[in-house]
Amino acid sequence: AVIGTSAYRLIDGTLCRRPSWGAFAVDMETLEGTPRRPDIEVFNTQYDWNAGRGAQREAAAEQTRGDPGRRGAARCPMPSIGEAAALATALLWSFTSIFFSEAGKRIGAFKVNKLRLLIAVLIYGLVLTIKTGSPVPGGIGHAALWWLCLSSLIGLVIGDSMLFKAFVVLGPRLTTLIFASSPIMATVIAWIFLDERLGLWDLLGIAITIAGVTWVVAEQRHGNDRRLHEGHPDSASFAAGILLALGGSLGQAAGLVTSKQAMLNVGEVVGPFAASYVRMLFALAAIGLIALVRRQIGATARVVKNREAMSLVFGGAMVGPFLGVWLSLVAVSLIPAGVAATLNATVPVMVIPLVVLIYKEKVSPRAIIGSLVAVGGVALLFLN
Repeated sequence: AVIGTSAYRLIDGTLCRRPSWGAFAVDMETLEGTPRRPDIEVFNTQYDWNAGRGAQREAAAEQTRGDPGRRGAARCPMPSIGEAAALATALLWSFTSIFFSEAGKRIGAFKVNKLRLLIAVLIYGLVLTIKTGSPVPGGIGHAALWWLCLSSLIGLVIGDSMLFKAFVVLGPRLTTLIFASSPIMATVIAWIFLDERLGLWDLLGIAITIAGVTWVVAEQRHGNDRRLHEGHPDSASFAAGILLALGGSLGQAAGLVTSKQAMLNVGEVVGPFAASYVRMLFALAAIGLIALVRRQIGATARVVKNREAMSLVFGGAMVGPFLGVWLSLVAVSLIPAGVAATLNATVPVMVIPLVVLIYKEKVSPRAIIGSLVAVGGVALLFLN
């Protein structure tokens, strides 16, 4: 709205508000409902506001100091920091998939899951200690802490566990195909709970990107999916595998949205690094407690002697739970959750060059076309 209101009281003491001023163009056309694009766009983040920085004032001062004949002619470009962080997240997670797949072949996927969280927490703590002198993140209120723990439970504990099992039950191709629905879920959840309303071009960019990713993942590849023998601890029906994949997708989407709620909407702004650290700590505690109840601590501790596997787990933890999750929260703090989730979901496209270089796999024309479609959708999100 571009109108101002003022308060006044009725005879019975009721407090009311009424319009008192408005904004109009030079030709006196009201700007209420007919917005104008600014001559100079300035990207002012929640962190600028919290730190007391006035990006708009600085841009105005810079224009004032410049050549009077050129004032307003140059446009301050809006940096696509959020979109870049989301794409960097997808690139890092594509490396993570390689690291953890190779480690899982050597020590098992669920041991990898526990160890990745432990290593990530140690890295977060080390970096925070170097930066602040203490491994304990400060400045997080009780409400934000509650939301971050809820986000960790939904996304990292429940969501990831369901996805890991879905990968075993259904195989990577079908699980990844179902996971492409996560951006749609994130968009709907953010619309309902955060009132994030995307424009037509945003929605079109999301649709094109998801279509490209789905086209790549849906290609039938022989040998990618395997059936488990009866009695395997992770064996389950096909329907159960579908539900696990859908549940994991929903957990990832809800975890992203609740992280944004914790960082921006419940008091003091919480930085992405501190938020990621708290989420990892809670996830490690929760999964560690589950492992303790199931008496799996000893089995996990024994695989630490496998140096090759631990090197792979360390590499995956560095680029995934540490850098990847951190950048995913940087992205969702700056751009709508649906857009962030869509860009995060381009992992199947990002991983294609890696499997070509590492595993010498041949890329089909379908994969190339799907990748180009996804890149077109990403470009539309950036340009918009």
